[in-house]
Amino acid sequence: MDFLKQPEIIGVIKGQSSKHGRIQQRPSSAFIYKVGGESIYHFRDKDVHFTDGTILFVPQGESYTFDKITEGNYCLVNFSATYETPSVPHLFTLSESERVLTLFKQLEQSQRLSGNITKKYEAFSLFYRILSILSANEVTTYSSREQKERIQPAISYLEKHIFDSNLRISILSVLCNVSEPFFRKTFTSRFGTSPKKYIIQERMKHAKMALESGEYESIADIAKSVGYDDPLYFSRHFKEYYGFTPSALKH
Repeated sequence: MDFLKQPEIIGVIKGQSSKHGRIQQRPSSAFIYKVGGESIYHFRDKDVHFTDGTILFVPQGESYTFDKITEGNYCLVNFSATYETPSVPHLFTLSESERVLTLFKQLEQSQRLSGNITKKYEAFSLFYRILSILSANEVTTYSSREQKERIQPAISYLEKHIFDSNLRISILSVLCNVSEPFFRKTFTSRFGTSPKKYIIQERMKHAKMALESGEYESIADIAKSVGYDDPLYFSRHFKEYYGFTPSALKH
């Protein structure tokens, strides 16, 4: 996340995650804290798997859609700011998520009473404390760059073999000469999602494009093309990811 200049809080909202949604050229920047449940946010160049205890930063002007996978709530801070460089959506996975959630709740309470000058200053203080934690999280992430480089062999392997039906996480960790738990933790830190969920995400995105193009004769063919020998297992993953079955898109 780039350095924010002159941030100004616009409003704080708490609510229940919507089933579907589309935002065109977001009028303000936002930090969205996910409280329970799962959602998928679809941006121009990537999908973000948004889960409990994570924070999604969305810059002003961004267009995107989202789909709810399981029930959950959110706490959202809308704000205006300028950035040192063009900013992009970013997912924060925090080690102290409960502390940050408490700050979000306190910020929402202070914002409701922002007519009181003391509460207005309190709201700014809480917002800057949130920014401080997010910034510290980024520093910690960058400090572990050496560890991330150790999993590069797995990243290169995934680029060529992500649709192989015999792909296993254990294979990836062996390629990097690290333990499987270390590999999972480092991969999640780098990509904001687990290796398993990342593989499913990439397979589902490819499958959806294939379904929409009509280039395959059957769902079984599409399933096989993205690494699933069992079309029923593929269909279950597809529905869990998008909220509807592959047959809904089959021409």
